Amino acid sequence: KKNEVVNDEKPDVQKNLVIALSSSSLSSESSASDEDFNQNNQDEIDYADVTKSILTSNSQPGQSWNYFLPGVPVRIIINEFLFQPLSHRMNPNLYIIKVQHGEFKWLLRRRYNHFRALHTHLELSYAALLVQHPNLASRREKVPKFPHRPDILISSNKKEKRMKKLQRFLQKVVDDDKLRCDRHTLDFLEVCHLSFIKDIGMKSREGEVFKKAGGHTFSKSLIGRMKLNTIWNKSKENHKVRDVMLFDKNFTVTCDKDRTGIGHGLLISNNSSEWMNEIVQKMGGVGSDWIRNHHNDSFAPLRRNSWGKWFIDGSDYFKEVADAISKAKEEIYIADWWLSPELILKRPITHPEKWRLDMLLKERASKGVQIYILLYKEIEMTLPINSLYTKKTLLSLHENIKVLRHPDHISAGNATLFWAHHEKIVCIDQKICFLGGLDLCFGRWDDSFHRITDFGSATPSFKRKNDNVIRNSSDLNCFTQSYNSMQQIAVTNFAGAKNFIGKDYSNPYVKDITEVDKPFTDSINRNLIPRMPWHDIGALFIGSPAQDVARHFIQRWNLTKHEKAKEDLSIPFLLPKSLISEKDPERFSDLINCDVQILRSCSLWSTGDRVEECSIYTAYLELIKNSKYYIYIENQFFISSLPEDNVFNKIADVLVERILYAYYNKEVFRVYILMPLLPCFPGEIGTSSATSMLYVESWNLKSCNKVINRLKAAG
Repeated sequence: KKNEVVNDEKPDVQKNLVIALSSSSLSSESSASDEDFNQNNQDEIDYADVTKSILTSNSQPGQSWNYFLPGVPVRIIINEFLFQPLSHRMNPNLYIIKVQHGEFKWLLRRRYNHFRALHTHLELSYAALLVQHPNLASRREKVPKFPHRPDILISSNKKEKRMKKLQRFLQKVVDDDKLRCDRHTLDFLEVCHLSFIKDIGMKSREGEVFKKAGGHTFSKSLIGRMKLNTIWNKSKENHKVRDVMLFDKNFTVTCDKDRTGIGHGLLISNNSSEWMNEIVQKMGGVGSDWIRNHHNDSFAPLRRNSWGKWFIDGSDYFKEVADAISKAKEEIYIADWWLSPELILKRPITHPEKWRLDMLLKERASKGVQIYILLYKEIEMTLPINSLYTKKTLLSLHENIKVLRHPDHISAGNATLFWAHHEKIVCIDQKICFLGGLDLCFGRWDDSFHRITDFGSATPSFKRKNDNVIRNSSDLNCFTQSYNSMQQIAVTNFAGAKNFIGKDYSNPYVKDITEVDKPFTDSINRNLIPRMPWHDIGALFIGSPAQDVARHFIQRWNLTKHEKAKEDLSIPFLLPKSLISEKDPERFSDLINCDVQILRSCSLWSTGDRVEECSIYTAYLELIKNSKYYIYIENQFFISSLPEDNVFNKIADVLVERILYAYYNKEVFRVYILMPLLPCFPGEIGTSSATSMLYVESWNLKSCNKVINRLKAAG
């Protein structure tokens, strides 16, 4: 968890990092027992909001609403200690302090000198106030009485009395709003403005450590926390989160002097083993979801008994996305290869303003919802999607909308020319996610009718049939003949409002969408040219799978923030919430109980991972190998096992092996591969304008032919 421990006396040559530990399920070793607190919790507690808290830039010690839950007391119990006379002769007693604040329970380990230092700081603060503002000081309670005799002078039969006195002192401190929010008290209690955010896990250890200069660079003075499965640090000056470290399977921790280069001359060295034990405990607890190996080598575990549904074509998918966005309460994450702000999500278009994507986002942002959008930054000479226009348009809507583009290309240190972010994600409140093949952009909305014309209420009725029906590739020249063929196409008369306005009516074979900054201007003549239907799929999940998708988005966002907007405090680092499992039957219909695992393809340039993850590819191979009856593949491309063209994936090879296995064992087994007649690239067959299309199609055909030829060779 994030905690703000501030110490102005620390030298600037060292970087202060405060780490916080927390989990949604704390063991007895790291949290206070319920039996120690007999007082019932309030039924209704106003818990802090993670989205608003990470954006807080003016939280200063002394403002209780920035740190503690309003109207909820802090309870202190000190009833045990560890006697350590050999390592701490002057302060041999290590007191175990149990703290409760609402549902949050945590343990502190403090010696007498820590209590004495807190009392001294509070006395000095009161004295300074008495000198500078005597009238104000007279209205404040004095600092509670404190036992001044050192522990070394306390006999063993008075240890119980000593614990009661220390408990009484600390309880009176936390009962006073001003004393409780003094920065030294916050330091002592390991509390900051992010400590009591239920959504990101229960509270555990927080504290300040020194960060060695070099390595992962942060600001001059940092405070870090660890919560659930995350370590983060924040600026001591403005309390902004400055970086986030997520648990993953490569996460390690050590306190070995040879590796850290730090001796044990400071008191904090004694805490180093405690910190390590605490971190290791979290790694073995709730953090184990992220540090252990998972099926398919995915970053995320298999989520059993999850809830979800799938969509065929964009109509229902976009409708559900629109409804989910309109009900977002805290935050919205969107990642797209291409995003069209003016996209209308519900058709037919009877209320264009109401269901337009940019208007939906603006309305939610005006209600306080924080919106984070990641866009693929294209090479402008090769793609007309104009992500810069999209970014400027979205940023102009509201200050709560943040947009980042990635990656940089030629100007970047690690130029990325041949790879693209092609994922499509919408995640609502880290509880609901949409993903699949549908970008929120022009040309993707469609339904099972797959209309090729759209005249709205003025749709003409054609009497003649089209004589140039496309049955195979040799019939493709009908598109390059007279456009009068449009007058011969037999169409169903879908009367009513239009479904496709402006650029949304498209045919990439004839002309790719250009001038996206003029969204309501047709790019092709709809009276002459048919639109190209779009067939694709998407999925919806709620609960734990959605949080896995959110975690992936957060990893990408934080990397992009670190690379491109590190010093821009208006763009925050994001934090994952604690894991939940829920089904909301009132919001979604036809949800299916299923086992779900989120898969991805990522590497150093895309997510910052030093170890590449290709769990999608791994799952493909395993599913093909273990299939029993049939395999159905539907894709725009089938490019595989072409080493002569530097294509090394083994999908085609594994397909052949599975088919031959079935053949030799006399099994009934089928493989169906469905592809569009041509890949979606502009150009006319037989002309130079179709170069890209022909290259991709040649790879498709070579891959298919390789499979067929190998099967023929095997008999």
